[in-house]
Amino acid sequence: MRFLLAGIFALGMNAALAAEPSSSPVDATAAPATESLPADMEQKLLAVASPEADRGISGHEPTYIVLGGNWKGEGDYGAKFQFSLKFRILNPDEVKKTDWWEKFYFGYTQTSIWDLEAESKPFRDSSYKPEFFWEDPGFSPLPSMETLAGLRMGLGHESNGKDGADSRSINIAYVRPTFTFPSTRHGYIWSFAPKLYGYVDRSDNPDIADYRGYGDFLFKLRKDDTWEFSALLRKGTQSKYGSMQLDASYPFRGFLRQLNGYLYVQYFNGYGETILDYNRKLPSHIGVGLIVVR
Repeated sequence: MRFLLAGIFALGMNAALAAEPSSSPVDATAAPATESLPADMEQKLLAVASPEADRGISGHEPTYIVLGGNWKGEGDYGAKFQFSLKFRILNPDEVKKTDWWEKFYFGYTQTSIWDLEAESKPFRDSSYKPEFFWEDPGFSPLPSMETLAGLRMGLGHESNGKDGADSRSINIAYVRPTFTFPSTRHGYIWSFAPKLYGYVDRSDNPDIADYRGYGDFLFKLRKDDTWEFSALLRKGTQSKYGSMQLDASYPFRGFLRQLNGYLYVQYFNGYGETILDYNRKLPSHIGVGLIVVR
């Protein structure tokens, strides 16, 4: 506050001096009547005045909304949406290399199934997924291993906030490396990000590993910042259980120049689209909508 008041006072004095008529001829070669603010004071004033200044919040998992059918609520069609953010707990100095202890994050993801045909438009189910993790997007244990582009590991919780027979909840410890591979075709990049986890607690649904197993396997193919295709696969410990989600997206600016975001198509087949249905196989379906973070 002391720096802010001093800066406002200095700006006001400079404006007053500039507006006051001069009693002597102006020397064109003379130094300007005003001087710039000290660099540290200017930065503090800009930080106060700029709401878009960095606060450590960024996108995490994909954020999207799709419309489609066969979610089997009270009606036959509805929507599915997800939003996800992460918060960097510490604020590292940008002029130096970030230390390992400055790479801790808190993340939150919510996925909801929305029944738009029913009278009261209820949410059929929601999955709430807070997590605490360490992440290094440039991690590589070997200097020559350029394909390992990132590492995330942490603790996660997932539940649907219900009680009684519909209560679902798990706690996991996980590790998620990301491997990237340049394609032989110019502009294409492959990536593979397996998320391997163990259950710390699954008392609400002790057989969930039969349907989800102990890992998610994410494959992506991207062409620059245009097309992106991905496949998310799960395999339960029981051979007949598992799931598959296929995604495709393309930027709206490619054909509708005034729109932000990406046209998004999602296909799901298998068990456990939300944690309520971890042991149920609902009909496969396709949703079409908007993805903001992919």
